[in-house]
Amino acid sequence: MRIRHHMPVNEISRNWPETKPVLEEYGIPQDTDASLHEVCFGITLKRLVEGLNDAVDSHDGEDR
Repeated sequence: MRIRHHMPVNEISRNWPETKPVLEEYGIPQDTDASLHEVCFGITLKRLVEGLNDAVDSHDGEDR
């Protein structure tokens, strides 16, 4: 499953803990129930979603 812009941030950080450093880099609190597109927009949103998916992809296959 890929991370999408409409997903709540707290769900993303709970289901994919490897995304926490990316969220921290963007200054997004991990406990908010706001969706990604509610906390950022435009090119920043695009880069954030790409970064989150890259973190998940690089973690795939490792034990959680």
